[in-house]
Formats: sequence, structure tokens, C-alpha cells
Amino acid sequence: MARKVHYLDLLGLAINGLLKSVKMESCTDAGSKIQKSRIIGVTQQNEIIETECIEYHRIVRTWIIIKHYEKWGKYMVTEDMIIVSDIDTQEEPKRHQSSSQP
Repeated sequence: MARKVHYLDLLGLAINGLLKSVKMESCTDAGSKIQKSRIIGVTQQNEIIETECIEYHRIVRTWIIIKHYEKWGKYMVTEDMIIVSDIDTQEEPKRHQSSSQP
């Protein structure tokens, strides 16, 4: 069973690269004139999370932003990508070594 989360929480996970996958699913009630959908995601810890059923015109905005975060995620700066250089001594730039690496 998926854990219910607010759509803003799902956005927070997406912007931080903590979602493995995400999909949007229709959940419109039979006979309803209002189209509704929900977003279902899988976290890096394999937890399934989902939003409540929300009017499509509202939830689709969140969906579009999440898809952009997925695309931009590969361009996010991480600690391993930081280049350190000493301007005063004009040494060659060195790749930053995180303290957790040997």
C-alpha cells in the first residue's frame, strides 16, 4: 500500500533527486464530470508514495515540474564535482576530496 503524501512533499523529493520513478494515474470516479489524477512515486529506498486524487488541471502542474526536475537532476552540483584551486599560489586546480572518501 502506498503512503499518502502532499504533492509539495513529492516535489521536495524530486528536486533533491530522491525519487527513482514517478508516474501519473487517473483516479476519476465513474460518472464524474471532473477529471482527477494522482502522482505515484518510488523513493530511492523503494517506498511507494502517492498524492491524493486532485483535479487534473491542478496536479498536472506538479507533474510537469517533477519531470523538469528529473531532466535537470543530472546537472545538479554535488560535493564530488567541486573544483578547489588556490588563487594565491596559482596551483593547478584539484578535485575536491570529500572527508568520507579514503
